[in-house]
Amino acid sequence: MQFSKDINGLRAIAVVAVVLFHFSVPGLQGGFVGVDVFFVISGYLMTGIVIGRMGSGTFSVWTFYADRARRIVPALVVLCLALLAIGWFLLLPSDYKKLGKQVGGSLGFVSNILFWREAGYFDAVSHRKWLLHTWSLSVEWQFYLLYPLLLVALQRLIGQPRIRWALTALALCSLALSIAQSGRAPSASFYLLPTRTWEMLLGALVFLFPLQQGPRARLAMEAAGLALVGGSVVFLNPGDVWPGSLAILPTAGTALVIWSMRQASPLFDNRATQLLGRASYSIYLWHWPVVVGLTQLSELAPLPRTLAGIALSVLIGCLSFRFVETPTRHLGREPRHDNPRRFVHAPRALLAGLVVVAVSCGAVVWSTDGAPWRFAAAVRLADGEALNSNPYGRGCFSTFGAPSPPCVMGGDRKTSRAEMIGDSHAASVVTALAEAIPGHDGGVRFHGYASCPTLRGATYGPSENLCGEFNRDALSALGHEAPFTLPLVITNNWTSYLEQARIRFATREGNDGATEPFSRERYREELLATLCGLARSRRVYVTEPFPEFAVDVPRAVAYRLMRDPASADLTIDIDEHRRRNAFVLAVMQEAQTSCGVRLLDPTPYLCPGGRCMASLHGRPLYSDGHHLSEYGNRFLVPMFRQVYDDAPAAR
Repeated sequence: MQFSKDINGLRAIAVVAVVLFHFSVPGLQGGFVGVDVFFVISGYLMTGIVIGRMGSGTFSVWTFYADRARRIVPALVVLCLALLAIGWFLLLPSDYKKLGKQVGGSLGFVSNILFWREAGYFDAVSHRKWLLHTWSLSVEWQFYLLYPLLLVALQRLIGQPRIRWALTALALCSLALSIAQSGRAPSASFYLLPTRTWEMLLGALVFLFPLQQGPRARLAMEAAGLALVGGSVVFLNPGDVWPGSLAILPTAGTALVIWSMRQASPLFDNRATQLLGRASYSIYLWHWPVVVGLTQLSELAPLPRTLAGIALSVLIGCLSFRFVETPTRHLGREPRHDNPRRFVHAPRALLAGLVVVAVSCGAVVWSTDGAPWRFAAAVRLADGEALNSNPYGRGCFSTFGAPSPPCVMGGDRKTSRAEMIGDSHAASVVTALAEAIPGHDGGVRFHGYASCPTLRGATYGPSENLCGEFNRDALSALGHEAPFTLPLVITNNWTSYLEQARIRFATREGNDGATEPFSRERYREELLATLCGLARSRRVYVTEPFPEFAVDVPRAVAYRLMRDPASADLTIDIDEHRRRNAFVLAVMQEAQTSCGVRLLDPTPYLCPGGRCMASLHGRPLYSDGHHLSEYGNRFLVPMFRQVYDDAPAAR
């Protein structure tokens, strides 16, 4: 297709929005919509290419694939090789292993599926994923693979004039699926092609339904479109359901700007905007690794880090555009005699070879667990603590979907001496509760569900989290079914639920399916009611909050040991811990006073001398910032022995 300044200007707006969003520039919390702008542009351009060549009788699916590969792969493979090389010297084994896997997923264009199966795009842990942003490239590539085949099939079945109506119907189906799934399965809706297809098909429809308007109408369309895109960048935020109905705003705005076809727009027709637009792909590729690198490996203050990161992203992106994208865009094509310098004579095998090398290196890094021999034993021990978690696996603990049945942990796994219910904090210490059983005679019957506060009538997070169902069944069984002789221990990440305020409670009238929003007072009431309700029929113990840290403890300790093998252990002041958890601790004290709930205080064991330990002699006590590892939870065995004082015989 002919070069278009307005589309190139839209690329510039999109990449600037994404970059500023990822560097946390205030007031631009909706900058993630830049990816949606890119999707609409891609759909428009790909439709123009395919339909144009089909109309002239020159279309070839393989040529189309080769063109897309020349556009996307060279800069991506250079990025992957550069990160693998840099990572050899700077990344811990755990991080390096993940990078190796991400390289394979990115160059195989399945990284969207890889990241869908992990944490969400906006989660804090995303800043440890060097190639997280390649999910959008995978979505586009999957679209490129299927779309021309669809158009060829539609042309043969219904004829080219009717293609636009078929694509309209398909776009509406994809949009309806996106709206429906974004609330029920937000991660899948965000990352996967079926719920993103409508955005690219919207671009296709802009091409297939051209508008003929006068200058004033085009100016109005451009202004309205820019207002929709700009308003989305400013007023939307990562907490919005995405991509649901709200995604219509920036995509419709993009469509209006393209429809306006104002090549001489002052916003777009200038050297700076056009340069950013041309280099947008490379800037997009490099900006996220710069974000991750500066976040993980530098100690710059936020403002200098942001300024340096933006400048570095643009600089490296422009260099990549000049020395990688531009020379390889026509790689493997026959040179034109009237302009031989436009093409490069390097064979396609060179590009394929680089891809094979990068994927092979990534596979070796992954299969060797991140080449741990690069570092001293103390560093490897600290880094490895991230994997030292509950050995019983997910068969006894649900992270989403249908709750797992309770199972016995510890001992012979047949007899129970206690029961525990809770979220991932409970899963992180249940083996310590089992270890505290006198004579190791029996185990602990465990009821667990991730990100699920143990509160009656409470739901938490997206609909794929069946916390409400788990609480209903588990609390009913614990309150009304034998054996009541077993002590019950309740462990939750209590304060995080208070801070995130994402809990919804059943209505007081008990209306089926109806919920009420979070409030601190309702949280207090339900916590008291839940604890006291269970305490009527059995001995109930509640663990007070564990100390938490603002960093990923194993990684922080390991990186400190890399720089200084004699570095001091990580700690926080116990008063800081108590201040953060003051509200929850007060409610627990109220439950102890009013209904005899017994409290288990971890601070005598984790905070000696008034300092709460994240590590001891260089070994982390946590597997991340707030989950105790199997090493760290053993410090709580003396605390859990209280549970078995005067306990009846095993059942």
